[in-house]
Amino acid sequence: MEKNFSEKLRVLLRTGFFHIFSASVLNKIIVFLSNIIVIRLISKVEFGAYTYALNGLSFALLISGCGLVTGTFQLCSEECDKDEKKQIYKYGCTWGIRINIVLSILILFFALIFKLPIEGSNELLVLMSLNPIFLIVFDFQQIYLRSNFKNKEYSYGTTINTILLMILSILGSCLYAARGLIIGRYIAYILTALIMITIFKAPVCLNKASLDDMRKTALWKISIISMSNNGIAELLYLLDIFFLGLIITNEELVASYKVATVIPNACIFIPMAIVTYIYPYFAANRLDRDWCRSHYYQLLKSLIIINAIISLVLCVFSKQIIILVYGEKYLDCLTCFRILSIGYFFSGTFRVISGNLLVTQRKLKFNLFVNIICGIINIIGDLILIPKLYSIGAAITTFVVILISGLISTIYYLYLIIILLIFPVLPAL
Repeated sequence: MEKNFSEKLRVLLRTGFFHIFSASVLNKIIVFLSNIIVIRLISKVEFGAYTYALNGLSFALLISGCGLVTGTFQLCSEECDKDEKKQIYKYGCTWGIRINIVLSILILFFALIFKLPIEGSNELLVLMSLNPIFLIVFDFQQIYLRSNFKNKEYSYGTTINTILLMILSILGSCLYAARGLIIGRYIAYILTALIMITIFKAPVCLNKASLDDMRKTALWKISIISMSNNGIAELLYLLDIFFLGLIITNEELVASYKVATVIPNACIFIPMAIVTYIYPYFAANRLDRDWCRSHYYQLLKSLIIINAIISLVLCVFSKQIIILVYGEKYLDCLTCFRILSIGYFFSGTFRVISGNLLVTQRKLKFNLFVNIICGIINIIGDLILIPKLYSIGAAITTFVVILISGLISTIYYLYLIIILLIFPVLPAL
């Protein structure tokens, strides 16, 4: 047993797991500290306007690159031939950037023409309009390293980006409040892109690729369905803030709810760091259900224990955490914080892991079906509960949707790797 455990540790060390996980921990700590400082530097009213503008930008980012980041990563992870993998990456990166240039132009026109309900958010959204271009460049550089199993380089690049974002966001906030925060983030992404190109040799492609029609069709199919899945899943958080601002039109209420989501959402880095590491391996072994089953069991047992402890600590010490981190002016988000902390257990244990592993099995249509159902529940729940319970109604809706989507995804993944292993004649759905 001891020898087996030591061997597993050596494998994890050799394949870069600890680089990815330690980088994720460090990055989340840096982002968390940066958010605390920024929230304290900017007034509650201005932070509410910034949050609502960012929420509007996030709606546009739901169609970022038509999902080509995810589709390219999936095909590159499956492909063994280096030249073919290079062509897939070139094609996906080129079209992804082109699409986001158009998306940035549309965001700019929207911010100039349509009046948002929260005062000051239009001007901030104009400044944010170039974000899709910078974000997709960084995303493609990351998946280039991940799909080539360069986990050490990936972790170094991500950490450099996070540190630059922290320093320049804080500096910008000190100088020009929310506007400085946005400009500082732009500078950080430009510096990161240059470092990724020159040091880690992660290219940015804007030229044609020699990819056959079959590969193109597969790439676009996976990408568009993934975009739909990820987009609907992201609506969980975006719709809450959108309806709060639309129905209540109170900057401080929006700011408080945003604060309630920060720590529970930040904790998602734990399952996401694990997914970042395991995704290429599960994608490469997607047809070996026995391999998937044994490794999934080990993963699930560990996450149940870890996430239960995290949720319990957040709920028990919620008041002390909010006062220490954000100050007493945000104590009005205490109940929402507790609800979302319980939701983290189900999201981090079931929803994040099972949802991503279903993608490795190419069960994109099933994910799409689940996300559409949950998106409808989310909208109905927000419209019913927010007018009655305000931000607490939004938190309850999010918890219910997380619970439903997490359990359904997990049950179906277990069906694929257990029931179909025993009874292969059954339909895969």
